[in-house]
Amino acid sequence: MSSPVAASGAEPLFVVETEVETVVEPMTSMSPHRLRRIFPPWFRRRWWLLLLCLMAGTGGGYFARSSQSLMYSASAEIAVVSGASGAGPGSPNEADALALTYASIIPLDQFEMQQVADSTRLPLHTVTKSVSAVAVSGTSAIILSFKAASKAQAINDVNLFAQVVTVGAPRSAMPRRSLTEVNLATSASRSGELRNFGIPLGIILGLIIGVIAVLAIERADPRVDDVEELAAITGTAAALFPGTIQQIEMARSIALAAKGSSDVTLVPLSKSEEAKTEYLWNYLTRDVDQSATTLKFIGAGRSRHAQLAEETGPTVLVVKPNTRARIVHAAVLRLRMLERDPVWAVLVAGKLKQKKRK
Repeated sequence: MSSPVAASGAEPLFVVETEVETVVEPMTSMSPHRLRRIFPPWFRRRWWLLLLCLMAGTGGGYFARSSQSLMYSASAEIAVVSGASGAGPGSPNEADALALTYASIIPLDQFEMQQVADSTRLPLHTVTKSVSAVAVSGTSAIILSFKAASKAQAINDVNLFAQVVTVGAPRSAMPRRSLTEVNLATSASRSGELRNFGIPLGIILGLIIGVIAVLAIERADPRVDDVEELAAITGTAAALFPGTIQQIEMARSIALAAKGSSDVTLVPLSKSEEAKTEYLWNYLTRDVDQSATTLKFIGAGRSRHAQLAEETGPTVLVVKPNTRARIVHAAVLRLRMLERDPVWAVLVAGKLKQKKRK
């Protein structure tokens, strides 16, 4: 096989020895490229960003899990005393309403909390963070809860808490003995669910943030991944090479798009498309009658300089996948400015490979 030479004096881009043959191996013929059909282009480009966000989310979840102490929570039930007495309200309905008020007052009553702190021998700020009170809807019952580092301590402290509240503290906002014990705590449950779900939540949040970041970057910096996108940017017909379109079909389509022009030039977008552009030129001109339209190709180094301006005629832009859309658009504008408008575009995929002849 002899070395092909470009028309219009362009230098050969590569020399192929006689014992080997250069072919374009389609993307579908190699096992590494099968992965490209499984994962979308944006994932192949930005997988590192997803991995980074996933690692950050996992690390944050682990930190949150590690920073939260394992706690146990125990609950006791008290109720507002009802009846026509000086300590309680006048009717059960009034007791139900008063339970809501007392439930909101109890954790904020500093006199009650100080007495609980004295009884449990804990600092006041620890007691304030550990206690809670919730009224049971439609009843006069109030559920008191206390968190501690062990089950036994949680049970003991919540029962002391219930005893202090029902007896009442001096100068408290609640009348003394207006509450009564119903059920004291006998067991405690594990609290602090962040220890159990910190890492899974971190992974999920990391993935969500990663996908949002990738989509934002893809929108800000779009790429040419398929023929449809290439056609939309160039405003011309486009084809994949190698693809399903046949040699004579592509050559005739380019000639028709050129509308009778005698010369059509294949222009690689950059140096990385040079070899495939030359192979495409050989493919299109092999055994094809070009009496009406002559196909030429030009090297990327030359296309960036004066040769495009020195000649005339329409062009065919040759682009590889994963090219920035703004670069393709800039090339189209430049060709139009030189009055060498692209009439066709080719997305060259696959890999050039030399095979020994048998």
